[in-house]
Amino acid sequence: MRKLCFVAAILLVGILLVSSTPLKADEARELYLRGLREEDGEKAFLYFRRVVEKFPTSEFYDDAFIKVIEYAYSKGLYRKTIAYTHRMLKECPQSPLIKDCIYFQICSFNTLGMKDSVGYYLTLYEEKYPTVEIDFEGSEVKSGYILTEEAGFTGSEARGEKAQSGSESGREFFFLQVGAFSNLNNAFTLRERLNSMGYHALVQKKRVKGKIFYVVKIGSFPSKREAMKFGKKFKKDTGINYLVVEN
Repeated sequence: MRKLCFVAAILLVGILLVSSTPLKADEARELYLRGLREEDGEKAFLYFRRVVEKFPTSEFYDDAFIKVIEYAYSKGLYRKTIAYTHRMLKECPQSPLIKDCIYFQICSFNTLGMKDSVGYYLTLYEEKYPTVEIDFEGSEVKSGYILTEEAGFTGSEARGEKAQSGSESGREFFFLQVGAFSNLNNAFTLRERLNSMGYHALVQKKRVKGKIFYVVKIGSFPSKREAMKFGKKFKKDTGINYLVVEN
């Protein structure tokens, strides 16, 4: 009798484990889809981060991870971006998104002025991933998220990262503002146009004298001079005017 009870218990545990797997897959899928549908950058980030932290075996894991990395980068949290990219490279070595992961990492090192790290990791990854073409030319990337004025990592995490970056690098960061619209759809249209050209544009919500504008920005540069240099080439290639703005 005791043996039968033990066998029954084992079977019950197996059934529960099997039945819970689809539920976990459904939850991961729902979180991921919510993140894709969400226009607010911080809310989308939270959905994707839950997928990364709770569902490491999900089919959406690496895609959610790269979106978490994009968001960290878009908020100027370059050291956090580097930490995330190291983790993704370790946990998802066969992901088709490795190229994007490496690119955000190298760009973060470059923006922080860590030129030795840029050279070291470019060489390392070229040897480790010979089939991955890393198109890095010293310019930076930006997420496609729309960010609210208050969006970002919450609490001391964001403030601590900002303070640390500022004290260690001793510099501000510069971007190209290439459009400002009162209509969100117009901002999205320009963003998609630039993304199709490889510029990885960001839409950011700004309040100016009580009015809401949606600003389209590209790039992230450690100096105004580098931003101006990139801006001249950008205008020549696209015909779009720009302003250099400070982070």
